[in-house]
Amino acid sequence: MSTPKHTAHAKKPTAKSRRSPEQLAKTIENRLVRELTGLEPDELQRAFLLAQWQSGEIDDKTNTVTFAVDVRQLASRHWQLELESQKVTAVHVNLNRITDKENYEYGLMRHVPGTYIWVRTIPITPTYLGAYSFRLITDDDEVIEQPPHTRLRQQVRTAYPDHASVSDISMHSRLDVDEEGRGTKLVSGPLAPNQDHWNRDNHRLHGQVITTYFEDADLKIFAYLPTHEFSGAAAKKPCRVLTLFDAETWFFKFDLPYVLEKAVTNGMEPVAVLGIANHDNAHRVEQLQANPEFLEKVGDIAETWLHHEANQRGIELNPDDNIIAGQSLGGLSALYAALLNPEKYSTVIAQSPSLWWSPAKGSTPRDLKRPSHGWLIDQFYKTKPKALPHETNFNIHVGVREGAMVNQAHLLAMALRAREIPYELHVYDGGHDWGWWRAALLEHLGAQPVKDRWADFGAEFGV
Repeated sequence: MSTPKHTAHAKKPTAKSRRSPEQLAKTIENRLVRELTGLEPDELQRAFLLAQWQSGEIDDKTNTVTFAVDVRQLASRHWQLELESQKVTAVHVNLNRITDKENYEYGLMRHVPGTYIWVRTIPITPTYLGAYSFRLITDDDEVIEQPPHTRLRQQVRTAYPDHASVSDISMHSRLDVDEEGRGTKLVSGPLAPNQDHWNRDNHRLHGQVITTYFEDADLKIFAYLPTHEFSGAAAKKPCRVLTLFDAETWFFKFDLPYVLEKAVTNGMEPVAVLGIANHDNAHRVEQLQANPEFLEKVGDIAETWLHHEANQRGIELNPDDNIIAGQSLGGLSALYAALLNPEKYSTVIAQSPSLWWSPAKGSTPRDLKRPSHGWLIDQFYKTKPKALPHETNFNIHVGVREGAMVNQAHLLAMALRAREIPYELHVYDGGHDWGWWRAALLEHLGAQPVKDRWADFGAEFGV
């Protein structure tokens, strides 16, 4: 007699499982506040250290993330804030596209009575990847008269430089500081894109980083050549090239050359990088707002220089494997560069491209909410078929939490499909955020998960 097969079934709903994500998060937050209230100093310190160690980590059992901060630690990292003379009236955790903009109040933290500790629990999906930071609001911030529900939000926006915007103090995966001190830590769910390549260690760079500035063309370049991969008599196949905007971020904040070498040791094909840098934000806007003269210089002067530098070092670059990538305005420029010069690039990687942009005066990201398609999408419809980049592979990346940006990304994909241009559309669980941009870029370049060195150790010794 055959034994009946056991089929797995979902658990029957209980009163606990019927709670909404927001209700569950509130329950967890209430419990933490109770646990931290009324403790003796030594007990409080031990309890807080445990909460702080877990701060910013997604609980895969509850799909929530809890933040816990001691404002004394945050204030000590900001030279303009002295708690002896300034009282903290609110603390805000800024989690990209979850507690910012119109969701600002969602990130206001809860004070634990009688302590310097503030906590907040937020429901979050295990696929989310994004940056976060904290802001302290003090009682002497300038306040513009607003209705009560917008007063705190306005405090933060108008108080600079008197408000603090600093990172958490923990030992978790870092994401370097942006120009305003934000985005210094990552919330990375257990099902989010892998970040192992970006964890720093003592690896020494083997390839070469070269910088130059073409004054007449106003081109500032950071380049990386994997010279160690092409040394000796047995030179490998020609190397692919990645043209990348915002090079000052990729090279200085994210150590991209080191990360690429780490990925190559784990099976990725080498790639040379032609990084185009900006002097400052105003210069960035000038360069990256679909500027045809600038893009022509990138494809001509900058690329010619890179090929010369590579030849000097015995590296042959592959003109048929020419990738161009960018984020935000850089994504807009990558798309437009391929449209202007359809035979130049084999692949485009446009991450959260600024499809709101238009040559019309006064265009802003708010234009994304309009029912019409954007200017750049219109160019793909208006360009004659023979002038379209039919041999270029377009890769559009967008964060699902970017609001109307997602709609525009789909409209762009529809335009590419209608004009018979090869494309892929990838949607990530994140906002307008370097966290998932860098993971997705490396993934598209062919990076494999970092090999566990302890697994090699175990295999070698039979463990």
